[in-house]
Amino acid sequence: WIMADDDIDFSKDPAQEEATAVAAPVSCWHVNKTGFPIGRDTWEQMWQHVVRVHPQGASVVAAIRNKPGKKEPLQAVPNVSMSQPVEEGLLAVQSYIQHLQYNHTGTQFFEIRKKRSLSRLMETAKEMVHEALPIKCLEAVIVVLYLTAPLLNVARFTISFKSKFRGTNHRHIVLALTHGGRYGALGLSRRHDLMYKPLEYKTLTDLVMDYLNCYKQCNDVCVCVCVCFICSVSTSFPTCDVTGFWMYMYMLYTVPQNRQSHCCETKAELSNCTRCSQL
Repeated sequence: WIMADDDIDFSKDPAQEEATAVAAPVSCWHVNKTGFPIGRDTWEQMWQHVVRVHPQGASVVAAIRNKPGKKEPLQAVPNVSMSQPVEEGLLAVQSYIQHLQYNHTGTQFFEIRKKRSLSRLMETAKEMVHEALPIKCLEAVIVVLYLTAPLLNVARFTISFKSKFRGTNHRHIVLALTHGGRYGALGLSRRHDLMYKPLEYKTLTDLVMDYLNCYKQCNDVCVCVCVCFICSVSTSFPTCDVTGFWMYMYMLYTVPQNRQSHCCETKAELSNCTRCSQL
């Protein structure tokens, strides 16, 4: 099992994560740990989950399983290079991960361990590209990290969010980028406004504030934002195999919950944090 919206709250160690999971309800997913081809037991777990959670679960499952198989054409993998405009390459990568679609099945097809080395995670990214199955936000970040590796003039780092909706904790993560003095982000989400952001924000503060405003419009309370550095830009990542960690926290910001001071104070405090981080 894995907590839904499988991104990590980097501000806590595993013991604290377990305590949080007990304190606030979270939805859970099955995880395919047997690799590919997917085993029969994993498929059955997925169908049983659909029967439990979908209003017409049994009939939906029967209709899909009895439908004749049809081979769908695969989306071409974008070939990003330094010779093309950066914005064009980033948009191609975003279009590709959106074509893979967000995974609503209740089963995560790729096992992601946060303490794996970057080189191991890039092997997982290659597998995700090969299988072309639906993914979620953390998997999307790894795929984007892999596909944008040729862009050596683009700095990449993650931004993760922790929010609460109707008493349930949710976590989300995107891969932020900076190039030419502008900021943007690539990612995948159930909500259209919580993933892709064009490379047009003047500061990191402006980018984060845009996400916070989108959370507010969704009536979702964002309680924490964490910015992390990526260790390397190479797909081989030889320097990261020893340490095993592919991210580390650089800036943690707790979002004030006072609605009246949300915009002005949050932006000022975020500006101070990002100025110190020199991102």
